[in-house]
Amino acid sequence: MDLAAIEAERARLHAEYIKAERPSSSARGIHHTALLSSDVERTIRFYQGVLEFPLTEIIENRDYQGSNHFFFDVGNGNLLAFFDFPGLDGARLELLADPLGEMYGSHVL
Repeated sequence: MDLAAIEAERARLHAEYIKAERPSSSARGIHHTALLSSDVERTIRFYQGVLEFPLTEIIENRDYQGSNHFFFDVGNGNLLAFFDFPGLDGARLELLADPLGEMYGSHVL
């Protein structure tokens, strides 16, 4: 891994896209952003109990039987969502998100 090249690219992107005075966003919010959870109850206890983001829904993930898809209200009509993938312990999740290999090719690197 060429760390100097990575840092140079990061600096280039920063110079190109981050402005001294950030303009207002045209967005009015997002419906939800989804992350992965390794422990559903621990995730709920943290986000609802500690951060006080109310759990609004928990349903089965329609794309992976047995997986939960659950949502927290983070204010202003925005949700933070999580998936868990029981039984995949350590598996590369790219293949779940892209089962035909259209984004990552036909093998996991």
